[in-house]
Amino acid sequence: MADKLFYLGESYERQERENFHNVKRKKTQVGLGDKQVEDQSDIESTMSIINDEEIKEQMNYFDQFKAPNKKLHGSKQKKNHQNFAVRLHYASQIQIHDFLLRQDLEILNDSSYMVSARPSGVRYLVTSSNGKTTSRNSSGYLTHQFESNLPNGSKGNTDEKVQFQMKSNKRNCSALDCIYVEKEETFYIIDLICWDEMIYTDFPFCSRILFLQQKFHDIPKPISQKYKFKLLEYQPCNTNSFLQAYFGQALTPYVNNEESMKLPALFEISLDEDKILLDLKDQASYINSHYMKLLKVIEEQNLERIEHNKALIDVSYAINLMQRYAFEPKTSDIFLKDGIMFSHLENPYEKGLNTLVLHWRDEKISQFCKNDDEDDLQGYIGAVLKLNDNFEFVTLDEEILKVQLDPYSQEQVAGMNPGNLYNLKIKINILQIIDVHSNQKSQELIITELIIQKRTSKLFPDHLSKIISKWLQLNNQYITASEIVQSIENNQEPLFSISTKSISSNDKVKSGQVSQTNSNDTNCMEMELDL
Repeated sequence: MADKLFYLGESYERQERENFHNVKRKKTQVGLGDKQVEDQSDIESTMSIINDEEIKEQMNYFDQFKAPNKKLHGSKQKKNHQNFAVRLHYASQIQIHDFLLRQDLEILNDSSYMVSARPSGVRYLVTSSNGKTTSRNSSGYLTHQFESNLPNGSKGNTDEKVQFQMKSNKRNCSALDCIYVEKEETFYIIDLICWDEMIYTDFPFCSRILFLQQKFHDIPKPISQKYKFKLLEYQPCNTNSFLQAYFGQALTPYVNNEESMKLPALFEISLDEDKILLDLKDQASYINSHYMKLLKVIEEQNLERIEHNKALIDVSYAINLMQRYAFEPKTSDIFLKDGIMFSHLENPYEKGLNTLVLHWRDEKISQFCKNDDEDDLQGYIGAVLKLNDNFEFVTLDEEILKVQLDPYSQEQVAGMNPGNLYNLKIKINILQIIDVHSNQKSQELIITELIIQKRTSKLFPDHLSKIISKWLQLNNQYITASEIVQSIENNQEPLFSISTKSISSNDKVKSGQVSQTNSNDTNCMEMELDL
């Protein structure tokens, strides 16, 4: 299926490129008065000549990767407003990943999902245009500016083909969705938005990844002299690929799960620690070779301090290191994990929340799953929420979290400005509601305690599944790796539709079961962001 989509996409891309260049050739031959039309300066006049609406839309799309005009006319307030507009412009391009909840488990056995370990780092939008390459974080702040071999990403590129493209078409650009790992100074490319003159947002995910692999292979190396660029590897979602992403390739052969699968009630994956310890002592074994190289690379790259007194005798210490790092011994590629990503093969690249890309983590493969600070111990959850006109807090996906607070906290909320985002520490309860007419049950999230934190730099509130995921983690009820493997192995239902999550009548919140509605359900939420 992926191959078929790739060839269809390749054909579509070739046709679009031909159409685009044909239109450009026509443009340069059309006289407006005594002068000819040029690519940039007379673009508005030229648009009235082109009849192809699809080409118009494609050309306009590239303008969104250029910041709004920042010419200032005096006041600091106007400058701040324009800076905010620039940040919002870039931040709104980045796709937001949903968090895996228990109602999503039944879809993971579907053959249309890909799986990959997620690097522990910061999401960035990397763009190249006008002879420079820049990166901006999810809050829209400019973080890096450098030269690269990405399309039109360097003024000093000596590659003749690239120089010709820059001179002949200044509109060449690229936009990549990346995770930046600061210690390694590496951008891990997780998705493709556009490349050269081609937009890929409407292509299915499998085609975008195949296109990206091809482009990445053809581009001159290194892509940048200052930063490294690497492609994130995805595998079809099955038990083996999930275990490889979770445990790593060295530990996966030691997983004891075959016998337990025969007894679903007792199902739990585990590692044969005795055999691991025995093989670690055997210098001829694969796991010994893998582990020794891992220790060496961790020390060389100064990723963390190795406790040598434990490294070779404490099997738990060795397992912890091998599981937390995604490591390829042949290339010495390594990154610290922050959970696992599940991406649907056919999902388009969407601005805002995309429920077809799911993020899951636990305390073994993510440093963000430890309930060890003071607020966690007191039962608080960190959340960025928007205050509406009714003084209720709203999530990114428009779910309302009502408030039932003490008088002092109510006074604090009353002093807030509706429409603003607030960085909060909250405690939540679940209120069950029964409709006396239909006898239907529903549940609401209620904020019972609230602490206002320092001002947030974020531009969008958190989504519901992120808040619920934190609540499950805080109460030690997060989804386990065993549950995911069991779901992949046992579920037989095909995937028909996926819609935005909402809290429904059959939820068992204490076990983390927050259900998902069908697209034709009247209770289904429609996510429309007014940015």
